[in-house]
Amino acid sequence: MGRPLGGQMGSSFLVFWLSQTVSVLGSGMTKFAIGILLYQKTGQVSALALSILFGYLPSLFVGPFAGVIVDRYNRRLILLITGFAQAVIGVALLAAVTQAALPTVTIFALLALQSAVGTFQPLTELASVGQMVPKEALARANSLLSMNEDISQVFAPILGGFLVAAVGIQTVLLFDVFSFLVACAALLFIRIPNHERAEVLRSPGLSLAGYMADFRQSLGYLRSQPKLLQLLLIMALLNFSFTITLPLVSPLVLERTGNDTVALGLVTACSGIGAILGGVLVIALLKRKLSIRQVFLLNGFEAVLVQISFGLARVPVLWGAFRFLPGLTSPFANASYQVFWQTAVPQALQGRVFAVRRMLAVSLTPLALVLSGVLSDLITDFLVGQGVNASEARLQSFQSMLVGFGVLSVVLSLAFAWGPTFSQLHVDDKLDSPAHPTHGF
Repeated sequence: MGRPLGGQMGSSFLVFWLSQTVSVLGSGMTKFAIGILLYQKTGQVSALALSILFGYLPSLFVGPFAGVIVDRYNRRLILLITGFAQAVIGVALLAAVTQAALPTVTIFALLALQSAVGTFQPLTELASVGQMVPKEALARANSLLSMNEDISQVFAPILGGFLVAAVGIQTVLLFDVFSFLVACAALLFIRIPNHERAEVLRSPGLSLAGYMADFRQSLGYLRSQPKLLQLLLIMALLNFSFTITLPLVSPLVLERTGNDTVALGLVTACSGIGAILGGVLVIALLKRKLSIRQVFLLNGFEAVLVQISFGLARVPVLWGAFRFLPGLTSPFANASYQVFWQTAVPQALQGRVFAVRRMLAVSLTPLALVLSGVLSDLITDFLVGQGVNASEARLQSFQSMLVGFGVLSVVLSLAFAWGPTFSQLHVDDKLDSPAHPTHGF
């Protein structure tokens, strides 16, 4: 029998995890509520897609520099500063939505600013976990961290949907501000050990040249590891095929249920419920991490359910089931994938390399989100021109895109699973180390 969970990971990590969970829950409630507000006010998928876009786009530009900062400076201090900044932005967002005429441009700008500041949080978490827990507990610690989003997926839409219907969006935004302050307060009582720093970081100063040198070093490391670079490009394609249907889920449920925000919240929560149960199973049962082939196969399985089957279903019970099952399996793939990277990348480079990894993995996300709204609106307008009523036309456009891109996701997952590069690669396999440190392309 293994040691108790707290004994393996330490009390500091558990307090850290709980406080960040509260923060992620508040952010999830805000995203859910803002999406509902924009779609109900405009009736267009494009507005909802743009809100998601502005939640992603800044991280593409900020991420690499955020990674350098995470590697250079005290990681607990980074979390404190960015957490407080997030709370201030939350207050500004609350002021914006209380105006009589909804200032969509202001909301998009605040979402972009919140995204830029929020880029630091996941990078710092991932880079810090190796300092806070022993290597044998990494998979379980990563599963707990991934459960932050899962818990948010369960309770954020339920609480957000209920609060929006009962008392309005302002209460949701107030909770978000409170959640950031709770996370900051908790950080005052925990310790994140100092991390080893690469030699290039030992020169003081905040010069742009120093940051660029650090950034180039992360690019050079990835260039020296072609398997990692290929894996990133593959994940970018898979993210594209999944993300392009992301803005369609909420509108489809709202159209089918007559704008029932509570039903939407319950359906959305099913994914998080499955992921929480899956995370518990990973912590309790996962002894041997998955191969990269198995990770791709699970991606294909999830696409069958969360895109194809979800698009074809017509009742909340089936929508919930088709979100629950992929949620149940995703923690097994995510935990193994994270361990692969944490094992492959030296601790001193993890902040920067993980930032570049995230930048490349979501590099096609802006295109996917723009195309999502444009294609959906074009299909809807075409069907309306053919005599289909507006509501049914919207539903048909959502359904056709979910099924079509779901098929693409399955084909890509199967092709990569049986490709020559990753078919036999296990997450514990050692990659070839570069003969000498590389500082750029």
